[in-house]
Amino acid sequence: MPGGVWFHCLFIYVYLCLFVSTYQQQHITHNTDVSEHKQRPMASAEVRQKLEEFIHLTPDEIEDMETADADFGAMLAALQRLNKDNDTRLKESNVRNVIFLGRTRSGKTTALQTLRDPFVFAEHVQLFSQTTDPRLYAFTMHTTEGAGPEQREVNYNISLIDTPGLYEKKTDLAQIRDDAEIKHLIMKCIEFQITTLHCLFFVCSFDSGINPDDVKAIVQLNKLFAGANKQFHLLITRSEGKLPSAQRSIEAQVRQIEELKPFLNEGVKIFFLGSNHIDDYNSSLQDAVRSKTNNVLRQRAVLFQHIFDSSEACHIKNMQIFKETNRQVEDLAQEIRQQTAELLSNTDGQDADAKEQKVKELKVKTDAFKATVGRLSAVTSAEKIAEYKSVVDKAELTYPSPPSDE
Repeated sequence: MPGGVWFHCLFIYVYLCLFVSTYQQQHITHNTDVSEHKQRPMASAEVRQKLEEFIHLTPDEIEDMETADADFGAMLAALQRLNKDNDTRLKESNVRNVIFLGRTRSGKTTALQTLRDPFVFAEHVQLFSQTTDPRLYAFTMHTTEGAGPEQREVNYNISLIDTPGLYEKKTDLAQIRDDAEIKHLIMKCIEFQITTLHCLFFVCSFDSGINPDDVKAIVQLNKLFAGANKQFHLLITRSEGKLPSAQRSIEAQVRQIEELKPFLNEGVKIFFLGSNHIDDYNSSLQDAVRSKTNNVLRQRAVLFQHIFDSSEACHIKNMQIFKETNRQVEDLAQEIRQQTAELLSNTDGQDADAKEQKVKELKVKTDAFKATVGRLSAVTSAEKIAEYKSVVDKAELTYPSPPSDE
């Protein structure tokens, strides 16, 4: 018999059980408490809900249920037993979006790998950053919260975004990563459908002392990400050999840096994270590997607990860097409007070559404008998108007509 027929038969069976049971209670047993009559419809609804959850029961499973006692308790018990073997149950989960920012070779990618796998071994430091574009790593973590009878399982869907090294001179000495990279990062976040951020970690190593370039980068990034101050924190990498006492000493020194005091307010925390190095493994330094692994596991647990606790998120639209991007889009829209109006109002009085050049320039701007607006559509109102579309449509009126097929 087809699966759909089995389900309808089962539903009718449960309904008849409810009807017969209610009838018996009303006409045979006269000393039943009124509250029991009120509970029957609730039991029926609960059974119906369970049946809807198990709409894909096999005929054998339905037969097992039909042989069960018609009592609702036994019926629900049978459903509970089936539920244990159900592999398609949905589970609630919390979302956490995290970005790692910092100068090149600060250990961002290695820190991300350590969060995913605490037993990863770091390779040798590269002269130039190996991360050339923002990358998204998504995974789910299961943990427990509470204690005793109140202990419960909690799931977290975590998105970690690795970014290219900032303020890095490339081999041609011409390409320097600057604020434009941060704007590109924001666009990538929107492209990844990540419009809220729970944690932003400024990553630096300080393994050779306080680096003035790291300090400058932190100050600059703090300005660009103004609006997400509650999500800002500092992550000091290459800390696998640093015990808690050493970490406290480093934190005290960092908090005394004058340039960082506006950034390191009371809400900003400083975290440490390291990883085992491949040289220790190759040299069979078992004690060093064991000691550093214990440190890494402890540091990783502290960092993840902070991520779990960071329930308050900042929307990308509230960040200074996004507001600047929006202003640039508005400025570009105004330029396109003006050039479009000039081209449409002087159709006969312009030199053909000059007009063609202006149309080409307008087309370049319009194409860039369309691409940017398309990426911003997820965080832009429908009214504003319609306004931008009107700007593009009018600009395209100036383009040469396509050649006729005739």
